[in-house]
Amino acid sequence: SSIPVHAIADAGFFIDAPNVNGEMHIRGIYQYVYKMQNCMAGVNQDCIAANKDEEWKCFMAQYTYPHIKTPIFLLNSRYDTAQLESILQLRCHPPNCTKQQMEQVMNFGEEFLKAAGPAIQSPTNGVFIDSCNIHCQSLSTTAWSKFIVGNQTMSDTFYGWMTANSTYKPKVVDCDYPCNPTCSNNHTHDHLYLELE
Repeated sequence: SSIPVHAIADAGFFIDAPNVNGEMHIRGIYQYVYKMQNCMAGVNQDCIAANKDEEWKCFMAQYTYPHIKTPIFLLNSRYDTAQLESILQLRCHPPNCTKQQMEQVMNFGEEFLKAAGPAIQSPTNGVFIDSCNIHCQSLSTTAWSKFIVGNQTMSDTFYGWMTANSTYKPKVVDCDYPCNPTCSNNHTHDHLYLELE
């Protein structure tokens, strides 16, 4: 017999995007870690076959996602604080940024949506992408039950996806930062965000 398995990916959809200087900084880190840890055997083998000579890509969510067969629920912020720090290398915490920095934040949000396109378009997988300035949301009762996108919470969206309950959409994508009042009203900043020097 078999057991049905579903997964939730909370804040793990790190993208391959340029930093504030237009450099692919995070790509070099992923390439190094992939090689240093000899990850080839531990990542999706269909992804490996599809990325000959660029197997490191299978260590990054946006490249391995199309090859995942397990039903998956993508839960992420377009403006994930960990990604703004490590990928974009932003040296401010929105909204306390310059106009140029905020433009870079907005561009990052668009890059995130492009990278998450296969998840958003998937006929079987679920998606809750908000515009809150946060990292790791499923463990926060406030985020899980009070952040609202498309008139429904994360828990509503997850329930709608898991049960195919037509009351709730299995996929919702938020508007541009700082459009969502439920973010600021319920969670002023990400408690996991590392303050920059």
